Amino acid sequence: MARALGLLMLLGLLLVLPGCSMTLVESLPTGAATTCDPAWPGAWRAVEHGVGRAAQSARVVISADCRQFTFSDADKTQTEPHVLRVIRSRAGDFVTFANPGDADKSCFGDGNTHCGIDLMRYVRNGDRIELFKPDHRRVHEALEAHLVSGYTEMRIEAQGTDVNGTQTRSQAVPPGLIAARAAARDDKQVPTYHNLIAGGPEQITQILVQHPEFFADEPFLILQRDGSMNPSVPMP
Repeated sequence: MARALGLLMLLGLLLVLPGCSMTLVESLPTGAATTCDPAWPGAWRAVEHGVGRAAQSARVVISADCRQFTFSDADKTQTEPHVLRVIRSRAGDFVTFANPGDADKSCFGDGNTHCGIDLMRYVRNGDRIELFKPDHRRVHEALEAHLVSGYTEMRIEAQGTDVNGTQTRSQAVPPGLIAARAAARDDKQVPTYHNLIAGGPEQITQILVQHPEFFADEPFLILQRDGSMNPSVPMP
């Protein structure tokens, strides 16, 4: 997959892929919301960040109306329409990305009965925006301990090798099994979490105020401004 597409996935602009951890909130936190914060349009250099991560970067241009994102790197350039929502609340600043026409909420579980909104935290400091993903493990542990309301499930992706190479098999883990959780920490087993934090807008806000650890300590993506701010004409 080309780098530009990889960064699209990192930004959460594509649907959540099967087998990936996800944390959803039932409602958006209360606060000032907009589909185009004036801080976002313009050209950015997007760089992956995080311990142990091999950094890759691309240039991202967000149109004046925040409806088109153009990603370019050494391999290709591509423009896609997207829906941006920015929420400034007392719990912090948050952002959601979606494709036009998509449902407002993502779902998981049998029959897709657990639905919510993919939310990322961001911090802006001048010409730099840092994006933080949820800490899925910490949210899972809080939900399982009933510190917050909602639903959580964990699966173990256990890797085994046969004559044809490496295979991956998925095994559901019932809640509360300490031995299973310890096994998931084995080098050959990877836990996958699906979390839904329940509550209305004010409840979600209060939860996020009380639990800043629900988002990672380090940004997974850094946007550094790379050109003029707020282009006056939307990109074609």
